[in-house]
Amino acid sequence: RNAIFTGRSGLDVKFDFVIPKTVGRAPERLIKAIGNPDKNSVTNALFGWDDISAVRGDSESYLFMNGASGEVKPSLIQACENYGIHPAIWPIEDERVVEALAA
Repeated sequence: RNAIFTGRSGLDVKFDFVIPKTVGRAPERLIKAIGNPDKNSVTNALFGWDDISAVRGDSESYLFMNGASGEVKPSLIQACENYGIHPAIWPIEDERVVEALAA
C-alpha cells in the first residue's frame, strides 16, 4: 500500500496499491483510485503513469474511478486507454479487471 516511485521528472508518484509480478502470468500492477473522477484528477494520474512507466519496465496501471456518484465521463475512460491505463469503474462492473488483478 501507498507505494511511491520517482519518475523521470524527478517527482514522486504515489500509487495506492502495487501487486507484484506473477512470474509467467502477470506483470507488476500499479493501482490508483480516484474518489471523484474529473478531468484534473485523471490528468494527474495520467501524468504520474507516464512519468514512471519507462522506469518501471514491465508494469501495468489500473485507475479505479468511483462511479457511485454518477456516470464516469466516456472521455475520461478514453484518456486512460490512450495512455495504456486500464480504467475500472467501481463498484466493479467488469469481472475481467478482478481476474487480471488476481493473476
